Amino acid sequence: IFMTGSAGSLQEDVKRKDLILPNKFMYYDAHNTSAGNYVEGQIPQEPAGYTLDNSFRAKFTAYLKEHDIPFKEGLIVTGDSFIASEAQKDEIKKNFSDALGVEMEGAAFAQVARHFNPPPKPPEGHFCYGCARYGLGCVRPCYRDAEKNDKTSC
Repeated sequence: IFMTGSAGSLQEDVKRKDLILPNKFMYYDAHNTSAGNYVEGQIPQEPAGYTLDNSFRAKFTAYLKEHDIPFKEGLIVTGDSFIASEAQKDEIKKNFSDALGVEMEGAAFAQVARHFNPPPKPPEGHFCYGCARYGLGCVRPCYRDAEKNDKTSC
């Protein structure tokens, strides 16, 4: 999934037209800490946040760096309200002081993607250490020599 959109800044150094590359999404308006062993922003039976870490993201990051395209990288928080005041921003920053921006879709996209397209896991006994081409969860047939313990990339 490649998602683009707009977000409101939560940091002084994040300005209009800045490119933000999220490395994690969290909900700022899920308040379930009294419902069990949950952190602020965590929906019950879901992870505390949705970390974005895969080979496609790494390639995009490399592209931005290779082409000297400036960007900031960090946490984006998601909620159901349009944030239009400093008081609202300050309330969010009480729990998510390192968040770069706030928007209304990112964590929901990440949550749905987690449920409907989980990262593949190698089959049991599959001789795979992950490779640059398909990532750590590679389930492609490898042309490696398991007898010789060959760990060369596919």
